[in-house]
Amino acid sequence: LLDAVDAVARDVRRDLGESLAAIQQSSRPLPKVTTPSLQALKLYVDGSALWGKGDYHTAVSQYEAAVAGDPEFAMAHAALGSAYMSFIYNDRVKGRQHLERAIELADRTTERERLTIQITHASSLDTPAQAERLYRLYLSQYPDDAPMRYNFGSTLMRQERFREAIDELSEVVRVVPTFASAYVNLATCQASDRLHDQAIANYDKAFAIEPAWKVGGNLNHEYGFAYGNYTYTLVPK
Repeated sequence: LLDAVDAVARDVRRDLGESLAAIQQSSRPLPKVTTPSLQALKLYVDGSALWGKGDYHTAVSQYEAAVAGDPEFAMAHAALGSAYMSFIYNDRVKGRQHLERAIELADRTTERERLTIQITHASSLDTPAQAERLYRLYLSQYPDDAPMRYNFGSTLMRQERFREAIDELSEVVRVVPTFASAYVNLATCQASDRLHDQAIANYDKAFAIEPAWKVGGNLNHEYGFAYGNYTYTLVPK
């Protein structure tokens, strides 16, 4: 059904005069998640895209609306729980409530969704060994899932396992060359591992995709610090 909806949407947009290039650039495939509500599905998809772009508060409002539209939408509960548990909100009470609800509903979903929910639960509730085991199990079955590999690579980065994180994040940008956040985290790992020239190149790739990021917040400082270290290594001793 989801593949059919995607195909119909593309056909309608083409018939209305939109170019194939524009359709391919702006289209987001509908994820294969369990919900009877197409509206809740759309809200979930939009929320995920907004969270990835750093529009956290709007993303959470979309997730909340998805759960309101389908109270048994397990993946939306998992996303909402993870959002509330993140450093953006740090609301562990709400976060745990939604994560536990997602676990309760997981038996009604596909095996892939169940693994995703278990990973989200383990990662958010600070059980790193369990989370890593589940990440590796998931990626052994679904190796081309770039967002999940990005999450795993980012987890390794936060654990300061930079070489391992570089391997995972390099694979992410190979599969999805437009994944701006993956370039940023890859650059962060490379800068931490003193690979400053590679870090600068990947920051620049991220900023080519998301130009506003270059002048925004902590990322601007990270880039400046990496660039300063890079230029220092070029000065003759």
